[in-house]
Amino acid sequence: MHCRRSHRDADSIPFTSLGVGEPPMGGFPVNDCTDPSGDPIVLYDEVSDRWILTQFTTRGLEIKNLPFFNCVAVSQTSDPTGAYFRYAFTTGNNFPDYPKYAVMPNGLFITTREFQGGNELIGIYAINRRQLIAGDPNTQIVSFHLNKPEYLVGDGLLPADLDGSLQPPAGSPEYIVGSMDDDAGDHAPFDALNMFHLNVDWSNPAAATFTFVKHVPIAEYDTIYPCAPTSRDCLPQPGITNPAQFLDILSYRQRPLWRLQYRNFGRTRRSSPTSQWRRGRGLQASVGGSCETRGIRSCTKRGRGRRTTAFTAGWAVLPSTSRGTWPLATAW
Repeated sequence: MHCRRSHRDADSIPFTSLGVGEPPMGGFPVNDCTDPSGDPIVLYDEVSDRWILTQFTTRGLEIKNLPFFNCVAVSQTSDPTGAYFRYAFTTGNNFPDYPKYAVMPNGLFITTREFQGGNELIGIYAINRRQLIAGDPNTQIVSFHLNKPEYLVGDGLLPADLDGSLQPPAGSPEYIVGSMDDDAGDHAPFDALNMFHLNVDWSNPAAATFTFVKHVPIAEYDTIYPCAPTSRDCLPQPGITNPAQFLDILSYRQRPLWRLQYRNFGRTRRSSPTSQWRRGRGLQASVGGSCETRGIRSCTKRGRGRRTTAFTAGWAVLPSTSRGTWPLATAW
């Protein structure tokens, strides 16, 4: 398990310290960021010993043509209870649902599942990390969008987040991973992880590229659960008899779960995505039944350069009950 504690023994950071609940604006460039909108993510920047707290905005869901933002607060020192630089990066009229963040030496990376009218697409963003931690009001950002083919879009992508003290080799891209399921309805040709590279040189950000690299075949799995009464109430819990109160399955429709942990071991680099998947196919299963295996699957990818393979894969599940478990936090 990777664990990080601040030099100060702070168990929690009140939202008021970041502007939520404070007078209008609250230190953020836009007032929307002061709302407790949801989907917060907290990251520790191991490179610069800083804390990064984030959320999206939702006012645009009720006010027509109001833009949406990804709100980012970066601690000015290693103290998470101290002062923060605050930023708001717009996604235009696209609601940036399901945001996932990652820190690498070259940038802060964000992936989102965006909605534009009736269309769904994936947003991919790179932010200049050095400018971000310095409080630069003109921090650079580049963005890309993915909307075809459907099996590459899935229900979200994950950017690689640095673990360990050894940084990626100079010139390495940001690794971004998605999953595809040939039973998910998106016409995937087989079950696999999808590998993308994002390359950005902040001296020439206009030349940044986002490219699909390869499919990494994995063992057969399903992301679509036979749930009831909704499409998400899938995971029975001890003492809960009402199916409407079962835990939601988070990974349905090809959705890998945060984080994608990246670690450089010198000779090889490894990244470990996790997801809640159903092992086996063609099985009839009732909610709470035991004729299928539901659990957390972790797959470690190992690579040198563009050579990437699925190195290990494992399940975390209670086989005697088929109860769902919470996501792993692995870093091999």
